Amino acid sequence: ADPNPLVRAEAAGALGLIGPAGEGTLAALRDALRDRHRDVRLAAARELGRLEDRAPETTDALVGALRDEAPEVRL
Repeated sequence: ADPNPLVRAEAAGALGLIGPAGEGTLAALRDALRDRHRDVRLAAARELGRLEDRAPETTDALVGALRDEAPEVRL
């Protein structure tokens, strides 16, 4: 992972554009929900929500994001 949180947040947005057909896209976005920086978690949550993946792993990850310390991520 890049040390710059802005780069990681932009990468989450790019993964969302690739969509669920991209190998590892959903797993990478779910992992990004656990990033230490709010902007990365926010970007990952936004993209996972937009992709509307109904897999249990994704649903569980998004439900977990509802408990995030940052209110922006919980929205």
